[in-house]
Amino acid sequence: LGSGLYLLSTMDLQTATHQIVLFMAMLGIGMGIFSSPNSNAILSSVPRRFVGTASGLTAMMRTSGITFGLALSVTLYTFFRQDAEAAGTTAEQLLYLAGIQPAFAMASIIAGINLILSATRGKRPKLD
Repeated sequence: LGSGLYLLSTMDLQTATHQIVLFMAMLGIGMGIFSSPNSNAILSSVPRRFVGTASGLTAMMRTSGITFGLALSVTLYTFFRQDAEAAGTTAEQLLYLAGIQPAFAMASIIAGINLILSATRGKRPKLD
């Protein structure tokens, strides 16, 4: 996931469509590899009687993360796009890239931090 986000942050006007499709496929594969095992680890770490509560909290945190990530991405996009506009960039494609590249780069960094946190969380015995 982080690699796909990083590669998307390197896009320029010469990036071919098939490359973008490959980068986005990496995102999808990364999410597929991460989501199920992560949900399993979360739900396996709580007693059976609290699995419903843990599932609901997991869904709420996922939704909150998506909301926060979208807000951060839009903020970064707007800031860097306006910065490029103030510097005299007029081509719409360049303005778009100036805004979207930092947003993808930040998302890549956050994914890397999440990778470290997930890898170091340790194993907890299943509680019943």
